[in-house]
Amino acid sequence: MLQDMHLHSKYSDGINTPVEMIETAISVGIEKMCFTDHVWRTSTWIPQYVDELLRLSERYADKIEILCGVEAKLLDCQGHLDVPDEALDRHLRIVGAMHRIPLENGEFLRRSEISNYASDYVREAWLKAFQAFKYNAQVECVAHPFSLFSTIGISVKDDSWWETVSKEVSLLPCMIEYNVKYDNTMVPEWFWKRHSDKIITGTDSHSIEDMQIRVNELRLVSKRINRFLKEK
Repeated sequence: MLQDMHLHSKYSDGINTPVEMIETAISVGIEKMCFTDHVWRTSTWIPQYVDELLRLSERYADKIEILCGVEAKLLDCQGHLDVPDEALDRHLRIVGAMHRIPLENGEFLRRSEISNYASDYVREAWLKAFQAFKYNAQVECVAHPFSLFSTIGISVKDDSWWETVSKEVSLLPCMIEYNVKYDNTMVPEWFWKRHSDKIITGTDSHSIEDMQIRVNELRLVSKRINRFLKEK
């Protein structure tokens, strides 16, 4: 089954309506999709969002499976997310993301600041923050977990680092995402194979054009993960 479990609509920072995204997904052969619009604790549109997606999931039930979720930023090294209570009360699929690295002093290390610090310091900070996801039982998936790695300077040859990350992934009670929007060439093939039973695929599309451009890579990645699962 071809799945795109990371999509954004006009409810947050996407360009298109849910209907436009759904009809495009059907046209390119996606069989299961999940809207993961960005939320903040102050977001007030959750009831309308959920109600619309429930109606649409029923309307398109014979063509595609539609799930409702949100993407929320990691706030600290204790696993707290920037998510409104309404999203938790409605039992939405919660996707946690590290767009910036939370530090133990309450501050954040942003992508634009990474080059100002020593690589070892940034790696240690990232690892400490990533470990926090296991403390939040509400997180169903960690979105694009390695999206900062190209900026940090991590490569496919950093074997000891990837072994460390692999151990942490094994401890996560949730899934992790292979997101085709980002550069994944620094991730070793053995890593995806070892954790293939914990991988969710997504395009992080913010428009129908994004989806149309990324669906071919999504299809290739899905085939890889399925092959790894069969080889286990």
